[in-house]
Amino acid sequence: MKKIWSWVFLCLILGSWGGVLPENGKVMGQEPVGRLKGKIKNGSYLFPHKKLRVQAPELLFGPKVRDEAYNKFTQVIFTDDIGNFFRVVTIDNPDGQFTLENSLSVMKEIREKTEIRTPRGRELRVIDNEREGAEVVITTVIKDAQGKPWMESKKPDLLTANAIFELPEQKLIVHAVVGGMVLDHSKDDETIPKLKQQLEAFLSGITPNPE
Repeated sequence: MKKIWSWVFLCLILGSWGGVLPENGKVMGQEPVGRLKGKIKNGSYLFPHKKLRVQAPELLFGPKVRDEAYNKFTQVIFTDDIGNFFRVVTIDNPDGQFTLENSLSVMKEIREKTEIRTPRGRELRVIDNEREGAEVVITTVIKDAQGKPWMESKKPDLLTANAIFELPEQKLIVHAVVGGMVLDHSKDDETIPKLKQQLEAFLSGITPNPE
């Protein structure tokens, strides 16, 4: 069998998506396909619990946003059509039931794990790989022995840089994630530093919301 060509099908895997569009270098809300539980205003997403704001990342190729809330857990996710991925999860933690380490339980292929001190306090930084976790599908057209073409589809891995910290005044644990799809893991040493830089920029836009 011979591969002829491939392309990224611009299809997103999960439902209830909305969108964000760049305007004058900032990101503004677009009417969502599904109703957002939080609010986007002037390029900033306000969580439904109103304790935290997130500056939406500048995504140019089919940017989307969705959010989800269940019990003590709320998350907002920003994606685009070329595999970029930004997520903030908050855990309501008024009684100290949860720890930073609880967030590690969802990670299956941890590449790096460090603990640092920031103005926010104790913080975990983690590099993780999610097998077939990207939210795009790569489809390749292949010729069989008889020359008949057929399509082979696959979800790439999602390599992520993570920061996990606590906001005691808001009684929240916050887990921020920046990720990108991976087609070739031999280049991870080049990709990981870029993800770390993107994570720092994303963290600068995560701020407690004054009530």
